[in-house]
Amino acid sequence: MDDQEPVFSLAIPVENWNLRERIARVQADHGISIYRQLWEIMRLRFGKGKLEPLYYSKYELYKPGLTREYKSQFVSIKTGKALNRKLSPKGVAKHNCFIDDKLLSSLAFSAAGFRFAKTLAMYHPTRKAGSLRAIDRADELKPFLTEQVGYPLFGKPLKGSRGVGTIRIEGLSPDKDHLIITDGREIRVSRFCQAVVDGYSDGYLFQEFIEQHPDVSRLTPTAVGTVRVVTLMQDGGPEPLYAIWKIPGPGAMADNDSASWKIKVGASTALIDLQSGKIVKVRAGVNRVFDQPLEGMQLPFWQDVVKTVCDGHALTPDHGILGWDIALGTDGPVIVECNTSPLHTIYQLITMQPLLGPALKPEIDRALARVSAEKKRLEALEIEAVKRNVTTKVHAAMAGQRKPK
Repeated sequence: MDDQEPVFSLAIPVENWNLRERIARVQADHGISIYRQLWEIMRLRFGKGKLEPLYYSKYELYKPGLTREYKSQFVSIKTGKALNRKLSPKGVAKHNCFIDDKLLSSLAFSAAGFRFAKTLAMYHPTRKAGSLRAIDRADELKPFLTEQVGYPLFGKPLKGSRGVGTIRIEGLSPDKDHLIITDGREIRVSRFCQAVVDGYSDGYLFQEFIEQHPDVSRLTPTAVGTVRVVTLMQDGGPEPLYAIWKIPGPGAMADNDSASWKIKVGASTALIDLQSGKIVKVRAGVNRVFDQPLEGMQLPFWQDVVKTVCDGHALTPDHGILGWDIALGTDGPVIVECNTSPLHTIYQLITMQPLLGPALKPEIDRALARVSAEKKRLEALEIEAVKRNVTTKVHAAMAGQRKPK
């Protein structure tokens, strides 16, 4: 490997798109005028959905017959995050750092009996992790990688998302001087260790690679393809809102294209029926061709997946919404990560339907109604507590005035 080439992919891939070219293509293919498209793009961008211009064409919102109300039901990244905040009662955000911290959440869920991706060691310049191996220098990381760990090994930043900075290490060269990476590179161990120290002052985790169920590894042999399940807290407990299987491209190291910057085949997604666990729709990644249709394929351990995410959400019931990344292991589901503010773009892209459309809005409205009722209950309790406090002080003051001089 060229020593000038970066060890990690440190940027989220941005789709190479040109607004003028897309508008011209829509005009040529569908007869929608340039001015009409620009007007709609601006109206959606500054409307209640704040939709990014890119998604006007990606969601095919230029198609005839789509009402203005329907188009406004698509959420942008910004409005999706705002909705996530509304789904949790005020004050829950202070707990988010615990769930979003990949180390703390793995320790907590594992201690509660959930199967979580096993962390073998952590690099951090100052942080400790109890009985877990904590490494704070490059010269300590090198013997761990060359003498004290088995392969394959998966590495990821303690903070971050969308696969940025992740890597899968297949093993060591015979002289133990180079790490063999899934994408074909060989990186000097000393250079890799220094790249971790220089690039991840917030911490870096080393985990066992999860062996996947044969039905899954057949389609994604080099990377763990997780199922993203979004759960909502309802009056009767957590319920799944939607589920999407992320299928990495051949040779990828993670189920997001950010980690696979040398791979020319993009990640695909598959919409999963919540009741049966069968694939109902597939959105193939760039250059991805499947040997046979995936629609109708049954994902293994589906009822266990649903039970895992709902039981996990019940462990932290104050959160109104959570996004779970679940690996389908050889003998059951394994939690890889939990996110307090899942992006909903993945759902809208595969279904080509708005998050706030008729399919999901009733469930979201039920969850929002629960939050509103809980807010009113807490406010009533707070008011009652203030009243009692004031009454107590008034009675004390009156008693003091009645005392004989």
